[in-house]
Amino acid sequence: MGVECVMDDDKIFFLLPCLGQMGKVCKLYNDERRFKICKNYKCRLLKEYISGELSYDSAIAVIRETLIRRQSVKEFSEMLRPDPNGREPSIFSFIRELNRSGKLEDPSFRRAYSKQILDCIIFQELLKKNFYPKKSKESQPDLR
Repeated sequence: MGVECVMDDDKIFFLLPCLGQMGKVCKLYNDERRFKICKNYKCRLLKEYISGELSYDSAIAVIRETLIRRQSVKEFSEMLRPDPNGREPSIFSFIRELNRSGKLEDPSFRRAYSKQILDCIIFQELLKKNFYPKKSKESQPDLR
């Protein structure tokens, strides 16, 4: 179905945003081929809202903040993308590559892009805190 998958510790994951995503909508949402994991998944934020641990307004505020940071990271990745005609990497791939590249250790790069780098870190932390399942630190995806 055109979804980009990766292997990690003998488990298969698909990268987000998935290629089934069109804007903010899943084009496979009503398709019988939609992945079972997608049909059944409830992020930590939704679980906390359903259980009453989190108010609607608080949940919406977290979602808005996450979307703002996601957009900043997306714009940062587009600004640094060397080949504008190439396939756009996921923002998660971009963050991983940014960390692997050593650019974050370069003082001039850090000065030039401090806000964008901070947005990458905040975006990762928002995802870990609000959207990933509660698990031990070792089992949570590390985007760095």
